[in-house]
Formats: sequence, structure tokens, C-alpha cells
Amino acid sequence: MAALLAVGALGSLVACGGESGTSGVATATSRDSAGVTLVTDPVPYGLAGASKSAPHLPEWTVADEPALRLGKAEGGGPQAFGRVVAAVRLPDGGVVVADGQAGELRAFDAKGRHLWTAGGKGSGPQEFRALQRLVMLPGDTIAAWDPLALHLVLFTSTGAFAGGFTAHSSTGTMSLAELYGLVDGDRVATSAGISPQAMMSTADGVHRDTEAVVLRSAGASAPDTLISMPGRETEVSHPNGTFQANAVLFGRASHVAAAGERVYVGDDARWEIDALDPGGKLRVRIRMDRAPKAVTDREISAQRKRRIADVKRELGQMPGAAGSRFAKQVVEHIRKATPRHTLPAFADLKVGASGDVWVKESSPDPEGVGRWIVLAPDGSLVAVATAPAGLHVLQVGPDFVLGRTRDDLGVQRVVLYSWAKKDAR
Repeated sequence: MAALLAVGALGSLVACGGESGTSGVATATSRDSAGVTLVTDPVPYGLAGASKSAPHLPEWTVADEPALRLGKAEGGGPQAFGRVVAAVRLPDGGVVVADGQAGELRAFDAKGRHLWTAGGKGSGPQEFRALQRLVMLPGDTIAAWDPLALHLVLFTSTGAFAGGFTAHSSTGTMSLAELYGLVDGDRVATSAGISPQAMMSTADGVHRDTEAVVLRSAGASAPDTLISMPGRETEVSHPNGTFQANAVLFGRASHVAAAGERVYVGDDARWEIDALDPGGKLRVRIRMDRAPKAVTDREISAQRKRRIADVKRELGQMPGAAGSRFAKQVVEHIRKATPRHTLPAFADLKVGASGDVWVKESSPDPEGVGRWIVLAPDGSLVAVATAPAGLHVLQVGPDFVLGRTRDDLGVQRVVLYSWAKKDAR
């Protein structure tokens, strides 16, 4: 393979990109004794914590209507999605959607006409136990990732099988590795794996264990650690001899994205993004000085209700799970979950299709309007982009945003918007 695929269990995203010619607003930069470039960005005008002298950046908003809308509420067929887990835009304007419930990739042209379906549930070379992520590779090749089997499958833009491989998994671990992007090289980067025994024996309380992103190559028996970071803040309990682990409400987490020759990592306990080379060496550190934003009791209550609704919806898709004793224990655990009383410094981290870095603003309502700070690869400010409420962003670029929505009936749709750009004032 001609690309290193960055994977891990530290955060959620699917992103890819190449070289970018984007330049941004000048920022304060310096270089430390180790040769690391330190970038300090001001908070852009219009965002929380901005000063009176804050820079006015170009504003990107979506067009009034999506360029493409996929998904339907009734009947079968390719647009009847069970669980949309990923999507990527093809160079010709078409879209490939990953349906995790069916384990299938479904391709559509720019007008929404179905082109092909590939994959499926199973353990074969073109199948998935748990399809989770898609990444566009050079040459219009699509990489699909199975985090349980550590299985990477490649397809051409016409849906033909183009190879792949299964990464080595250490004995006694359960693979749960999220695909983050691609970097020059020929190795797959994954989380180190999770031991069910160690997880079950964790003491009650709030934990934030260290998680590693490791580099693996096809056929290699031992991985190399790229970086270790704090994992997702999780609250553990053992009610009636069972095991419960749920993310803390407004808890902290680490995020990873990769493109070109950089792996971007950030712990949302503070607004700081590190750019590493494929060897794990820190090259650029991007900072923004911002005070933590408080969360009200009403906002905590609303987030708790959203979390319970999400769990009930997910359990409702599992035969016999809804209404079970296990389901009731999960809901009760969330009702009693310990919240954080400040928001994370940021909510998401992606690399756009042109190599720009996208950092999502934290909000007490994760389903509300999404504000994104767009950075050039050197860390300078480019724009502030606003995505519609309810849009879960799957892929971004300088000209488009691709995401997933869900209506009041729970029907999932995939929508592709163009950016409408307004120059800085």
C-alpha cells in the first residue's frame, strides 16, 4: 500500500486529504529548542471568548438546499439505510455510503442513482464483521475498515475488489480500532486493543485510561507505538454483578486525524492540537487560549435525556434487547452518571479533503448548529464554517460538507452540501 492508515480508539472521525494551498490569517509563531513550531491563534470574531480586536474571518455556510440527498423512510432498496456509519464523496460528485447494519458499501452518482453495492456481513476477504469507516485513497480507491477484525478492504470507484489485509491482533485482546485517515507509508495505525478481562475488573468510578495509537504493517507480528494519549473519560459500575461503562456527560476525550505527512492529535481538556510526522515526532503545536465554558444544570439534564434516547434507539435495533434487564440497567446508569460542569475545549477534529484542519466548537447541544474553525496546515486561521443543526459531519472539504441526518421517525439520510463563502469584513 502507498499510504499509512491512521487508526485508533481515542475519538471519532473519518478524514483524508492531501496537500493544501490554503493560507490563513497570520498568527503568533515561534520555534522551541527541539525545533517544534509553536502557533498561537486568537479566538476568531463571533466565537465565545473572542476579544474586541479578534480577526474577522471568512464565513462559510451551506447552500440553501443540499446538492444531494440520499435515504428514504419506506420500502426497501439501496437508499433504505439501516445504520449509516460513514460516507465519502467521489471526485465526480457521487457518494459512497457505508451501512454498518448491512455491512455494505453503496455507491450513488451525483443525481442519487444507485451505481453498485459491495461488501456484506461475514468473514470473507470482501466482507465485514463490523463495517465502520471509509477513506478515499489516491487513485479513487476506497478503503473500508472493520474495527473488530482489524480488516482493511480496498475497492475501486466502480466497486471492484482491490485487495486488502488483516492486521495482527495481540492474543487476549478485543480489537476496537477506529480508522482516522491516511499518511505516507505502508503501515496501518490502530489502537493497541482492549482486554475484556482488564475492562471488566476496572473499579467503580470515573476513569481516563491511557490509550496507544500503534503502527502495524501487513504480516508484522509486533506493532510500534506512535503516541500514547488519555482515552475517553468513562464512568464504570458493576450493578448486581454486571458491568457498565459509559462516557461521562460532557467528559473529556482525545481526537486523532491524519492526512498527507501529518497525524493531528488533540486532548480536548485544552484547546491544543499537535501535528506529528509518521515517526511520531512533534512538528507543530497549535494553541488557542480560551477559558472553559460552564454547563448549566438544565443543559446537563437535556444531554442526559439525549443520551438515554440514543441508547434506547440503539438497543431497539438489537433483537430482544429493548425492555430487557440489561437495557434498564444501562438507562439507570446514565440517569445516575456523573457530569462535567464545563464543556470540553473542542468537540471534534478532522482533516479536510484538501489537507486543512477542522476543529469543531463545543456546544451543550451536540445536535445544534455546528461551528467549525478551519485552519491551514501551518496552523493559521482560514475561516469559520457553520453546518446545519442535526448534521453529523462525515467528511469535509473546501467546497463541500457531507453528513448524516436523522428525522423525527429515526430515518437516517446522507446529505451533501456546497459551501457558500462570504469574505471577511
